[in-house]
Amino acid sequence: MALTEIKTSGIADDAVTEDKLANAINTAVAANTAKDLSTLSADNLTSGTIPDARFPATLPAVSAANLTAVPAGNLTGTIADARISASSVQQHASSFDDNKIINDISTLALQINALQNASKFATNSVYVDNFNDAAGIASFSSMARSDNKYVHIQHNFGTEQYWAAGDLDANRLYSINTSGFSAAGLINGSTSSWSLYIGNPSAYASGFGYEIGADSDFGAGFILTGVRFYNYNTNARFRFFRVGLADSGGSSGTFTVPTQSGQGTYDTTYGSSVAVEALNVNGWVGATLAIPYTVPTNTAALRVTFSNKYNNGNTNAGIAEIQLQGQKFASNNATGNFISNAITAPSSTSSMGAVILYKDTMGTATLNTDLKVYLSADNGSNFTQGTLVALPDFATGVKMAKVNDLSVTAGIQLKYKVEVANQASGSKETRIDGVSLQY
Repeated sequence: MALTEIKTSGIADDAVTEDKLANAINTAVAANTAKDLSTLSADNLTSGTIPDARFPATLPAVSAANLTAVPAGNLTGTIADARISASSVQQHASSFDDNKIINDISTLALQINALQNASKFATNSVYVDNFNDAAGIASFSSMARSDNKYVHIQHNFGTEQYWAAGDLDANRLYSINTSGFSAAGLINGSTSSWSLYIGNPSAYASGFGYEIGADSDFGAGFILTGVRFYNYNTNARFRFFRVGLADSGGSSGTFTVPTQSGQGTYDTTYGSSVAVEALNVNGWVGATLAIPYTVPTNTAALRVTFSNKYNNGNTNAGIAEIQLQGQKFASNNATGNFISNAITAPSSTSSMGAVILYKDTMGTATLNTDLKVYLSADNGSNFTQGTLVALPDFATGVKMAKVNDLSVTAGIQLKYKVEVANQASGSKETRIDGVSLQY
């Protein structure tokens, strides 16, 4: 209540005394309610006792839901793990995918193993096999490991034999820098006269070849195991010879010299894979391939080239007839698989992965249809198929695919199974060059 209100409360100005003024002020203060004390400061409450009646007996509960604007600077001490959920933390953390690192390690391990020509090996988290031997494979079903260090479908073939007159096609024979050449004479079955001669063979720059892939009687899928010719004395006989093979390109292809053996010793001047015919008499001279050669394409070819001759000083070293040794294709196996030996993991495993190397020898394999990978951690009792995803090529012509984080039945005895399908000689053949298992 203002003093003007006190003044007009019926007290005459000339009748105001100290007592009357005090009583008037006390009456005015008593008439005021707490709602009017809006500017009362706690600093002014310096003495006296506030009656208990001024506070309720029970204070309302404090709810954490009302703490909506607590400054972070006031949060001190340690907050218990249970007070913060994992999702509350993870939503602010950048995700990390270690599969790229794992796949790179697997690829590197395959590369090193291949360069070292080593057998299978395992670490605490990776197993690698480039099939340099068959020690890591437990079983094959319509598949086989080649000595060329890969696994492929095993088709059915006929008896291995020499193929001669009536089997070879004169149109597939070609000359390599010869002085005299009769394709028909080389396959006519006669050994009584020469059909090819070379005046002065040297440095393996002359000889003959056969486009074996283009011959309908042989073609892609034929297994070549050797070749022989009848060394005929025109005026001299051939001494050194070697066999070359080209996967494609026919007579103009890129030829490599495989390891081979012959009737004599080796010509170390030109490498230990070149055979020497030691007998200086008319007769059959041949080479057997250390690793049988499966003709991969319809433009594959072979050639036989010569260097030096017996009866030095004479000319016209020659041959009368040629024959090819091998097995003709009989029938296809469209599907097949192979399973690894068990690898013991250091602890129970329920998630696995793999990197696989493969080559489209013929046709193109469709991942997860023509080429499949299955993984198991319980010694093969349960195999789970993984979804293969293509990776960059491992090397020229060698493709690579991977499967990561595949859930499997838990265990410590790890295995993989590789399966091929829709295989057919000459149209689709998928070879497997290596597997790296991740766990």
